[in-house]
Amino acid sequence: MYDACELNTDCSDAMENTSCSNNGRCECKSGFLDVSKTQLTTQLKHFGNRTISAKNVSLSLNSSHPIAMCRIRKLGDKCDLPTDCSDAFRGGECANGTCSCLLGFRANKTLGACEANKIGDRCTLNAECMNAIDDKSTCEAGTCRCVSGFRANEVNTACIRRRVFDRGCVTVNDCSDAVADSLCHLRECICKTGFYASNGNTSCTAFRVGDRNCKTVLDCKIAVPRSQCINGECVCDTGYMPVKNGTECTRRKYGQPLDKTV
Repeated sequence: MYDACELNTDCSDAMENTSCSNNGRCECKSGFLDVSKTQLTTQLKHFGNRTISAKNVSLSLNSSHPIAMCRIRKLGDKCDLPTDCSDAFRGGECANGTCSCLLGFRANKTLGACEANKIGDRCTLNAECMNAIDDKSTCEAGTCRCVSGFRANEVNTACIRRRVFDRGCVTVNDCSDAVADSLCHLRECICKTGFYASNGNTSCTAFRVGDRNCKTVLDCKIAVPRSQCINGECVCDTGYMPVKNGTECTRRKYGQPLDKTV
């Protein structure tokens, strides 16, 4: 440890969790702590001047420096840089020279790490949710929740955008903020009348004349005035013909063929 080096492998091949630092010396990787020889006495076996390995330990015995090992940093360990802790465990920060938990995380002394808040956990600040969950979460009425248009995943650790047919909505905005032209009906996101789910239920597309997936007269008539649904297909009313790629029905003119499409 602390021997001169040029490449990361000059260090890592001799001792796990080490790298060649910017000053050309073997040091523990970011997120790891150099543990002194006195803490390893019971784990060592001496085999002369060569590198040996014990369980979870790598030791260099041919160095002029004291024997050392690198272990992952834990909550409460000393630190100098922000990455000393954040590279060791999620939610870690270096505060006053000690690895602590960021806002939105709580200490788990058994694991020596930080546990993140989840959707449904108590909070007082938005950061307590956003730091731990994602930027689509917020602190509302003292509880971490997803913002409008998003819902919690199955384990309440992230907020995902709602889709058509997702259940659990309460207000119209829960759906429309995620998918334009959708609404919440009986706690389920559905497309408004005149629209149908498309693109993997991430969009609501307006019906057009020629579409063959309508179910009611209103599916077509609301999207295209003077049209109707016949045998599952949107068609123009008698005396009208489709124009503008099926988005309008216009009155036929004398002399135009019956199957004329503009």
